[in-house]
Amino acid sequence: MRRRLIETLGSPWPFVVAALAVLTVAAASAPLATALVVISGALIAVLVWRYGGTEGLWYLFLALIPFREPLSLDVHGTVSLYFGDLLLLVLVVSVAYTSGVSDLWRRSLFFKIGVAIVGLSVVGLFTATRFFWGVASIYRLVGQLAAFYVASHVVRSPREAVRSLLAVLLGLVPSIGYGFYQSALPFETELPDWASKITAWDAAGERHIRVFSTFDHTLHFSHYLSICLGIALGLAVSRISRGLRFLCLSIGAAAAYVGLFTYSIGGVLGVLAGAVTVLVIRWRRAAVFAVPLLLVALLVISPAPLTTKVERVLSGETAATAERLMTSGQALTILRDRPITGVGWGGIRSSLEHEYRVARGTAIAYAAENYFLQRAMALGFPGLVLYIVLFFMFFRRALRARGDAPDAPWPRVAIIAGAAAFYMQAQAIPGTQATANYVLWILFALVERMYADSSVRADSGRTAPCSA
Repeated sequence: MRRRLIETLGSPWPFVVAALAVLTVAAASAPLATALVVISGALIAVLVWRYGGTEGLWYLFLALIPFREPLSLDVHGTVSLYFGDLLLLVLVVSVAYTSGVSDLWRRSLFFKIGVAIVGLSVVGLFTATRFFWGVASIYRLVGQLAAFYVASHVVRSPREAVRSLLAVLLGLVPSIGYGFYQSALPFETELPDWASKITAWDAAGERHIRVFSTFDHTLHFSHYLSICLGIALGLAVSRISRGLRFLCLSIGAAAAYVGLFTYSIGGVLGVLAGAVTVLVIRWRRAAVFAVPLLLVALLVISPAPLTTKVERVLSGETAATAERLMTSGQALTILRDRPITGVGWGGIRSSLEHEYRVARGTAIAYAAENYFLQRAMALGFPGLVLYIVLFFMFFRRALRARGDAPDAPWPRVAIIAGAAAFYMQAQAIPGTQATANYVLWILFALVERMYADSSVRADSGRTAPCSA
């Protein structure tokens, strides 16, 4: 067979030389992206061999979420092609071919709400002043729903849930390492162009880079770190091996520490939310004493620009608090004027720039720096209600579900802590980025599967015949 192939194609060496030449040119023009593509190819081979096609590619997708920007390709202007999204598309097609959509539609309220949110967003395009921005937002929403769809079919047991969350954590490790590298660089250092360089100042007036690692914005990196910290700590208190517990604790500690170099106060709140959630669920009495110790520890290890920023906020020297109040007021005014339709995802920036502008300060964001208010502006009260229902439905099911499955426990604490960190930090940012929302919708899928599994076991326990 091999001889026939060689006879048909000729010597294989020209192909090898051509492949090496392509890799050399690619590495010279985009070394990081090339390295990530080569590593991804190797991971595809290993994961598919170990877990099969769909499940293996699912774990790869989860691990590559932090590399959404480095693995993207500019197609035309601001239009980008994302490798991770292509991988997700392959997974959606594979799952749809074997499972369809009708079963999930019948049993999943999360999925129905997600479809309703996408529908409201499409209607909002008719009044969009920035049509492409509206389309981009809908694209991200469809991606989140696609991640939920795949997770609902791939993750069917506690073991698969644990492996999925571990894939999320392991994918963050290179980003954490690159974040540490960025934190030690002088401010004048030239950095990759997939994100904006944002400045932080210490008490002496020295400039520092707010690290963004492999993400497109420092706050998006900070948000993802907070979510993964909650997941890591939740897994560490689950029934997994000692080696995995040590790995989760190590990743969680590293995520918390490198997150300090984003110099985000919201990031500190997200870290605290994840850690406190785990403490309250597992050691409620000890949490009373552990939380103050945790605050002191964060204060001691915080870098100078972060402590300076906190001091300026508390003393009123910075206008950050007033700016957030202004954006919140703008959002509430829009909701009052357009309670049913909102302004659509493609009309938020134009509305805040012109019709609803209240100040000329350049530091005032053209967005509501709050997760729920941002969605209220875009989709009005109907959309806001849907997002609030998702919030309460998630935590209601997560707290009512029993994670003690017969074969292995569901990672219930990790699921709750990750979502708690997401929602806490999202109260200070719009929270529209694809990376963090991918993880949130995956957590929705896990909690729905866990709740259904718990309900089935509870029903079988009630209807089991009594033994004599």
